Amino acid sequence: MVDFQRGPRELELEQRTLQFIRESIIPYESDPRLFYGISDDLVQEMRQKARLAGLLSPQVGSEWGGYGLNHREIATVLRASGYSLLGPLAMNCAAPDEGNMQLLERVATSAQKEQYLKPLAAGNIRSSFFMTEPDGGAG
Repeated sequence: MVDFQRGPRELELEQRTLQFIRESIIPYESDPRLFYGISDDLVQEMRQKARLAGLLSPQVGSEWGGYGLNHREIATVLRASGYSLLGPLAMNCAAPDEGNMQLLERVATSAQKEQYLKPLAAGNIRSSFFMTEPDGGAG
């Protein structure tokens, strides 16, 4: 049988995330610098706050600076980060980076992890995801 009880680590991370978003990230929502879009400088500024709070890339394994969360714990933290639209960006758990980190963690070689996952989990680079469609349009 599946145990749906949330453990102390999950509950504590959820509360820390919600507090971080409320106190540190929501104030950015009225920042005049957002008038022209979200600049890389602004993202890095928010990520530095997440880094100091121990909440940067919480979804990755501890080897990469995260917490090695299970699926349910990841969902809990991602949901809490989304309390602000800026939260996932600040915590480095927004798409496509979050999914690409998961993929790299599971299937990349050691060299690929070092080259791509390490700086991605550190919030120093961004990633992308490309798809192709068959000729003639969406398949």
